[in-house]
Amino acid sequence: MGIFYRIFKIIFWLPAMILFPVTVINKKAFPKDRRIILIANHLSWWDIVILGAALSGYRRYLAKKELSKKFFARIFFSALGAIYIDREKPDLAAIRTVKGVLDKGRGIAIFPEGTRNKDDESVQEIKGGAVMFALQNKAPLVIASIHHKTRFFRRNFVYIDDTPLKFDEEKRANVKNIAEGTEELQERMLNAKEKLDELVEEKRSKKNRNKTA
Repeated sequence: MGIFYRIFKIIFWLPAMILFPVTVINKKAFPKDRRIILIANHLSWWDIVILGAALSGYRRYLAKKELSKKFFARIFFSALGAIYIDREKPDLAAIRTVKGVLDKGRGIAIFPEGTRNKDDESVQEIKGGAVMFALQNKAPLVIASIHHKTRFFRRNFVYIDDTPLKFDEEKRANVKNIAEGTEELQERMLNAKEKLDELVEEKRSKKNRNKTA
């Protein structure tokens, strides 16, 4: 684990949980294996904070290379172990870095929509990079769904999908397999978001019933 990340998590875990309270639903489904690719929808800059604080383990996040051009963002995200990637063309340096991380038995995290959803809280069309990394490195995709945009002192919910998405180890990272895998991942993310919405609604309904009882 990166030294800065360890210090950051120790010092800021409690403040983060106070500022951004989060409930993880189905947390038991989160694998103990650290060699995973964590997948999540992207609604807010604070998604990294709540996922890092609420889920165990250390994972390096993929970040768009544009962030490396902003002085303070570059210092902060680099210290947390960000892997900068060029979204406009194949980035061999990032591909090698991801492989090196997974080969060491560590995890990475990706927001496969490619950018924050600034309009609503639905799942946007996802890009093929996450599936490409999974196929290249024979690593499972663990899906986490974030309920709404994170705001100060407003409870958020994160749902862990029951089963990681794994691909046949014989499958190669070619155009056809990446496209098919991306379609499957899109469906799994949509289903996870729908399940999360249902569970949160059930929690709220139960809470309201208890208040009126």
